[in-house]
Amino acid sequence: MLFAIPVVAVTVLNARDSEVALLNAASGLGILIFLLLLGPLADVRRKDLLLGFLSIARGVAAALLTYAFMQDAVSITVLIVGVFFIGGMTALYESSVSAYIPALVRPSKLPTANSWIAGLRSAADIGAGAAAGWVLQYLGPSWLMAVVAALYIVVSVGPFSMRPVFKPGGGSIQRADKADSETGKSFIQEAVAGFNILFRDRAQFRMNLGIFQFNLFTSAVQAIFAVYAIRYADLTAITFGLAGTIGGLIGLLGVWISVKAIRKFRPHRLMAATLMIPGIMGIFIVLLPVFTPTSQIFVLGAALGIWAAATLTNIALFETIKQVLVPSQYLGRYSAASRLFTWGIEPVGALLAALAVTYAPISVVLTIAFGGIFASGFWVIREKSLIAITNRQLYEYMSEAAK
Repeated sequence: MLFAIPVVAVTVLNARDSEVALLNAASGLGILIFLLLLGPLADVRRKDLLLGFLSIARGVAAALLTYAFMQDAVSITVLIVGVFFIGGMTALYESSVSAYIPALVRPSKLPTANSWIAGLRSAADIGAGAAAGWVLQYLGPSWLMAVVAALYIVVSVGPFSMRPVFKPGGGSIQRADKADSETGKSFIQEAVAGFNILFRDRAQFRMNLGIFQFNLFTSAVQAIFAVYAIRYADLTAITFGLAGTIGGLIGLLGVWISVKAIRKFRPHRLMAATLMIPGIMGIFIVLLPVFTPTSQIFVLGAALGIWAAATLTNIALFETIKQVLVPSQYLGRYSAASRLFTWGIEPVGALLAALAVTYAPISVVLTIAFGGIFASGFWVIREKSLIAITNRQLYEYMSEAAK
């Protein structure tokens, strides 16, 4: 959804470069506010209900946008409001999912589960822009929003079907939640607990710091990427969508790669490499205008696919380390704190991109942003607390947790 909106803004509303960047800033602001105010909800006992209702709420928001398109009442302001709420609810949803997985999967299977989840998410992110291009070309924006609304409603079935796991007495995670709730902590104290883990654990802090910088510059890229590809590299909605499809397919290979990589490479090296690789792929994106129209599709598709594979490996590794080392009763709150810290910077990156393109060529802004993405890996490559975590230790932790 959030990746499809910029395509709609450029092709349907003919939005300016800075207006498209503001859309991404609005999404980031929604993430910041929702996680800041509602982060502890990620650890509620009935995670199935929370996830289900968040999916329905996002479906309602998309349905309202559908109605607005049908009434020809959509403007950039309307889209900004829509992505604000959908972005915020999505962040809360993702935070709760991170605490949801250990209740369903054996510890020894966490890397595989996290890899599949990250892979499907990355493919969906890229595929959203691709699907948007196809649907916009043949059916129009109102149908696009209707499809998104329907998908959100369908997604709600999954969490609701897991009621036996999360109902009272349904599993060990319930007992942990109950024990924690008996401490009498206030909502604010519970929120602070997640940040205490983030800032006091050196390994967790450095990983989050690397992701913080990565997301800062990635949000700047995302704010202007669709504009650059369509307006300056002369891709059409169809060719942009086709490149996204290729990227999504390549990105799915990262599911297999990430499981193997997490088992083979030291965590700090793999974390650094997966933060740096998207920055290298940015070179090819900036150079899109020099390629022929046909080669543009494959160059962009390959760059997006390798970027997605690296990102999903990074996410799978980060989630595995987090789920193994952070106590289960604090996992949701820590996830919310981590997302608030690493995702909350995204509106800043988008706003900086919106400001930068008014003073510098968009290709220069993209080049600087990709350089910042590459440099984010330096936060973890030399960190001693991460170097100390070996593959063997990580799997020993998972084996102990399974007992």
